[in-house]
Amino acid sequence: MAKILYITPFFNFPPKDGASYRSIYFFEKLSQRHDVVLLTYPNESLELYLNQNDCKPKIHELSEKSGSNKILSFFQRLFSSELPGFASHDINSISENIEKVILEYGKFDVYYFATQLMGQAILKKKLNGIKVIDLYDLYVEHRQGKKSDVPMWKPYYWLFLLEAMRVKKYERKIFEMFDHVLVTCDEEATIVDKLVNKASIFKLPNGVNYPKKIKKTSEIGNILMVGNFEHAPNREGILWFYHKVWKTVKRRYVNSKLILVGKMPDTLKDYFSNDMNIKVEGIVPSLDSYYEMATCVIIPIFHLSGIKIKLLEAMAHRVPIVSTHSGGMGFENVQTIRFADTPESFADAIHKLLTDDIIPEHELDKTRKIIYEGFTWNKIGNDLINIIESLEKNRFLRL
Repeated sequence: MAKILYITPFFNFPPKDGASYRSIYFFEKLSQRHDVVLLTYPNESLELYLNQNDCKPKIHELSEKSGSNKILSFFQRLFSSELPGFASHDINSISENIEKVILEYGKFDVYYFATQLMGQAILKKKLNGIKVIDLYDLYVEHRQGKKSDVPMWKPYYWLFLLEAMRVKKYERKIFEMFDHVLVTCDEEATIVDKLVNKASIFKLPNGVNYPKKIKKTSEIGNILMVGNFEHAPNREGILWFYHKVWKTVKRRYVNSKLILVGKMPDTLKDYFSNDMNIKVEGIVPSLDSYYEMATCVIIPIFHLSGIKIKLLEAMAHRVPIVSTHSGGMGFENVQTIRFADTPESFADAIHKLLTDDIIPEHELDKTRKIIYEGFTWNKIGNDLINIIESLEKNRFLRL
């Protein structure tokens, strides 16, 4: 049995976002076989989580002290040493909290950091043990994607280019401090391998709670997007769809309805408030009924950010998908996904699914089988246990 310190910024229960799903299921899976201590930010759901678990997991809350949340101007960002995303987490505070947990429990065999937001604390704290970082996203890819969205002659192109270079350098510095890196897909593995020479990389995709029974209630015309719309790739994706695709879809198919499910800031809701054909549902207790009534799911994501849980969920529910290549990454040969990267091709793909592009039942069943065999949380969690136990065994043999 290994002694593991599991450090994550994402632990909202019950989970409603991809990061929390991954953090909670991995924590629980590891706890079945190992002595695991959780270190995360305080939130109201932690008490609920403790009350619903008879085993009383060991949970320690990080200090609420956070990093900078200042909104910087263009010129401030140009010369700032603070990096997008990273600056909102105080690495000194995280490092101090890790030290407090070590003083209480003693040294750990494995230090498991969920995302580089937590992982950057390793730059301040030397740890004796196996150091693992689980990358939910690669931030350098998002910054480079931001650059590609802007013409070279605009000042923000050069700002995004500079920030991408800074983030790349910082992520490399973090990754080099870890013994092992977990990624969700082959594409991310390639990027990490280029950043860190001879890195020890393991692919560990996201998973889903597999729906055993499906009750289809779809009305032709229901277009569904699920996601945390505060997360930049989702926010940028839905705004791209709304401004560049949605009018064309409505013109071609007048009964089309866009249903948006997930956390959404009020500023984004304002974009959709005057359109009677858009329903903003927010956070819901269960997604099953929304997938059941959807004619198709859209994933307009343009920046590499791992295998999408919303993609796996749609596949498990036998729902056709229209996605950009980044959104459907890793599933390019799946016949129930229509890939499109331009407004015209995206609108065309949706229109065909709403009218005459009938996907055969056996293809929908085949897609669902892919999820059952390889992408349930139980399956992915067992893979994680095997990885951690093999690392611990190898470390023991070297001692």
